[in-house]
Amino acid sequence: MPRVTFRNAREQRLAADYVTPTPGAPLVVLAHGFGSERRARDRFPTVARAFAAAGYATLAFDFAGSGESDDEVLTLEHEVEDLLAAIAYARSLGHERLGLFGHSLGGRVCLQASPGDVATIATAGAPTGPVDYDWHDYFTAEQMDELARTGRVTMPQDGDRARAAVVCDVSLLEELVNCDQEALFARVPYPVLLIDGDGDEEELEYLALARDGLRLLPRGSRLEVVAGCPHNLVGHLDEVIALLLAWFAEHLPAAG
Repeated sequence: MPRVTFRNAREQRLAADYVTPTPGAPLVVLAHGFGSERRARDRFPTVARAFAAAGYATLAFDFAGSGESDDEVLTLEHEVEDLLAAIAYARSLGHERLGLFGHSLGGRVCLQASPGDVATIATAGAPTGPVDYDWHDYFTAEQMDELARTGRVTMPQDGDRARAAVVCDVSLLEELVNCDQEALFARVPYPVLLIDGDGDEEELEYLALARDGLRLLPRGSRLEVVAGCPHNLVGHLDEVIALLLAWFAEHLPAAG
């Protein structure tokens, strides 16, 4: 994947993979999930190859504090800023027609930003409402102690990741627990595609939120359920890509 870098509003360097079949093609910005990175599980590289074959450019980037981007403590505000920087960078490359796709927290970030100068947003496994997380189920006793003392938690990464750990601010955890779905969806000015699975407990919870909130989104928005799909999309990525390509063909056609 052709690697590029650009700067966010905080003057940090963000790493990205930029793929385009032709100059000026419609481009979809790809936003990864919580504590993840742009090449995790080969999700976004696979999406990028499929989109290029269909005539779409893609820009998959690492949020600051993730992957190969500069160090940062993860917050929702910072990730929204980084997404807006990615959009500005895509426009600087000559792409006038843009869409957004976010996986997991990346979908929440896309919805939180809801920039008026893109055509549409698609999400997969996005937490779009309040989730009653018990962080003791996710973090060790040592991590919970760090969170209580410092307001931050260090999360080690898998061995195939670009960095050894990411650091998350307590404010981001609170945003996940206290998400106001009505306020979140009220920000969106265009149709949205929500993709969810039913293959694990996390997806079932996000699916229930999506079903409840679909009525709050603009007319033309859609919920697609991928049977058996887990939150990490493993084993079902081709189905998700097919749904994405059909959606963008309708709302951001490659032929203009």
